[in-house]
Amino acid sequence: MDKTLKLIIIGLLLGDANIQTFQKTQPITTARLRILHSTKQIQYLKHKYHLLNPYVRQKNILFLKQKKENKIYHKCYFNTQTLKQFAFFYHMFYKKDLHTKRVIKVLPALIHRYLEPITLAYWYMDDGSLKWKNHSKAVRLCTDSFSKQETEHLVCLLNQKYNLKARTFRTRSRLRIYIPNRNKEFSQLISDYIHPSMKYKIP
Repeated sequence: MDKTLKLIIIGLLLGDANIQTFQKTQPITTARLRILHSTKQIQYLKHKYHLLNPYVRQKNILFLKQKKENKIYHKCYFNTQTLKQFAFFYHMFYKKDLHTKRVIKVLPALIHRYLEPITLAYWYMDDGSLKWKNHSKAVRLCTDSFSKQETEHLVCLLNQKYNLKARTFRTRSRLRIYIPNRNKEFSQLISDYIHPSMKYKIP
């Protein structure tokens, strides 16, 4: 697996993607990557399918319906093969919570080594949004999987490396990242890597 694809996968895992393993005992040596989207984003999902194709045995994208709060959501997805290459990402992003004994997603200790523009682009396409479309250049990044300390650490890294003037903000009970993007510095940083179907997210 080349460096570019690794950076893309890390961006996806900062967002909504997840790593699954079927091993019951340690150490975890194989895992798979699961990619799931609304059917409204099927073109973006197909793009990911193409990128990850060498690691996918599944011949077609699959579809499912999810019911939540009496609403039906239409989803499309694919899984990679269960391979040792994806165990690398499992160990980066997951650990067992000592209190609950459940496996949780965590921010990698060495994430500063991987926060390249292409990583940020895929994170934003997966789990970012405009603050107020047509009225503001500001953008938001969801960090629902991470703790307050991890989110604050991400803000520090973004500011140290790219001077984005990012900060945390709270929406309901969730802490997220806000980037003013007044001079489109964030937009310019990621624009070369944005898939055509995701251009609507760029102010």
